Amino acid sequence: MGITLTAASTTCFVELGWTPGEHDQATDRCHRIGQISDSVHVYYLLAQGTIEDDICKILDKKRETLVAVLDGQKVEKEAVFSELIKSLKKKKVAQIEKE
Repeated sequence: MGITLTAASTTCFVELGWTPGEHDQATDRCHRIGQISDSVHVYYLLAQGTIEDDICKILDKKRETLVAVLDGQKVEKEAVFSELIKSLKKKKVAQIEKE
């Protein structure tokens, strides 16, 4: 949603995107030219055990991979989407076993 954030000193995000760049851009937009506050606090509100929690972990792995690639390191990791599917399957199995 397009809103003016120059008066905001605290910003909360409740939904995660799929790329670290999306979050960097959203955070940067909170630190605008003409910002009234001296500082801006950005919070990501995540509930433990939700898909957002899984996406957060994937975003961390994506960022690690991106940093490694930009530093010229060789990266041999499983695709992040495959990791998400495996994580969801494990949760489903654990849920079934509880029942």
